[in-house]
Amino acid sequence: MSEEDIELRDLVAQTLESNGTLAKIKAQLCASIFLALDEDEKVSRLKPSLNNKITNFLETEEGRGMFCVVHEFLEFFNMNFTLSVYQSESYCGDKYKYEDSQKLKDKLRLENISNTSPLLFHLLKVTQTKAKSIQINLDIRGDKEEKSASVNTESDNVKTVADSIGSEVEGNENLLSVRDISSERKFDATFSLTSPTVNLSKTVSGDSLYILPRSCPPR
Repeated sequence: MSEEDIELRDLVAQTLESNGTLAKIKAQLCASIFLALDEDEKVSRLKPSLNNKITNFLETEEGRGMFCVVHEFLEFFNMNFTLSVYQSESYCGDKYKYEDSQKLKDKLRLENISNTSPLLFHLLKVTQTKAKSIQINLDIRGDKEEKSASVNTESDNVKTVADSIGSEVEGNENLLSVRDISSERKFDATFSLTSPTVNLSKTVSGDSLYILPRSCPPR
């Protein structure tokens, strides 16, 4: 082969590859070889047994629907050579039947969807939308639980302070009654056994609450 023939061959191959014709030729050649081997009885005897993974899935309704979705995907993009091999390898017409895209939509309950995209694309969009919705609900629930835990902690702290004040007062003869203690306020209490009143200062609000003892012993 001369140098000019080599250059012409490379130029033709490059042109066929750039416009996609070479890829179609390769796919058609592979499909033709596979189908020829599949149809030949002598060669079929030498083939291994059925693909157990495929046949196990084809025994379920979900599995048959899955293979139909892939079939519709290849059909949508006009991948005819790949589709011919796929039909043979997935036992289409034997283990399951593919009717058309519309009937598959009805089985999958996909309504009001455009015909500009394959069904697999719409199924992925539905899955992603549900995943985002679940994540948003989890975030909202987590924020509510965090706020609830924070409120409960503050309430427990205030209760501890009130119990501490009550235990100190119960150790004396003067019994004090405390009122108007909010769950979100902290108090500093000082009192004297010789004083007729107890000054309870609210450090948060800034105002003062005077609590009279129930009985004061005479001096």
